[in-house]
Amino acid sequence: MKILKKKLDVKNLNQFLAAIPYAKYIDISVDSISLTDVILIANINKWNLESSIDNDINNSFMYGAIDTAAYLAILNRVGKFKSAVTLSLKINHLSKKNSREGIYFKAQCVELKKQYAYSFVKVFQSGEKIIANANAIFLFNHLSK
Repeated sequence: MKILKKKLDVKNLNQFLAAIPYAKYIDISVDSISLTDVILIANINKWNLESSIDNDINNSFMYGAIDTAAYLAILNRVGKFKSAVTLSLKINHLSKKNSREGIYFKAQCVELKKQYAYSFVKVFQSGEKIIANANAIFLFNHLSK
């Protein structure tokens, strides 16, 4: 697997996130970036279920955060902003029991082709407590009729 030199940084990707209305709503931001990974962090305090005594959270916000992390990993690999549509998003082993700490989304672009890209996302809390694993496929060129 050939790794291209990273051209984007945390500031660029956070500016990109600021332009996405739901990214601000679900309270995610880029925590760190490397040549192979993009790590986003989400504040889950607003997603805690008030009636729960087991620190359960409403996990529906994770779909948007996982999709965003997967896409940012692809942008990081491409080295520039490129429009794409999500073709497939699958989440496995989604755990509902979480501490009240932030949740991290570590995304890696696994495969990059001319028309599509594939990302893997590991969702975890501090101490590497895994909450979910996910994968996403993005299509660069829209399907023609």
